[in-house]
Amino acid sequence: MVMEDLVQRMEQEVGPFLLEAGLVLFDCKITLYRDIKKAELLIDKPQGGILLDECAEFNRTISQHLDLDEHWKDFDISVASPGVDFPMRNAKDFKRVTGCLVRVHMKAGVEGPLQYEGQLKDVAGDQIILQIDSDEKKIGVQNIQKGVQLI
Repeated sequence: MVMEDLVQRMEQEVGPFLLEAGLVLFDCKITLYRDIKKAELLIDKPQGGILLDECAEFNRTISQHLDLDEHWKDFDISVASPGVDFPMRNAKDFKRVTGCLVRVHMKAGVEGPLQYEGQLKDVAGDQIILQIDSDEKKIGVQNIQKGVQLI
């Protein structure tokens, strides 16, 4: 089975549990190395702010479910939150940190500064709106290499 197929299958398996818990999946990584099989899930609330206890509870719930599945029972499942150092690359990632201070690094070839820092005011369609001092700057997500939340 191709790795992308495994990731898609895992996303389908955990989807109903995420929905029931009011959580979203930000990343899913499957690793197969010799006899070691791992599935790493990054989950959060739609607007961010998941607690460690919530990650642990979801880990218990999904691990119990997957242990009953012949295909997944040999996988080591780990569940974590994206955390503040998780690189943001799409509108969904940015939406999670609305209201927070962020730094965005622009893709090569995009005119203007290589990075911006400001408060993320909103995500509107395929654009983010940053409050930089007294100015608002609209930036197309397609022009951003990555963004990071600042503490």
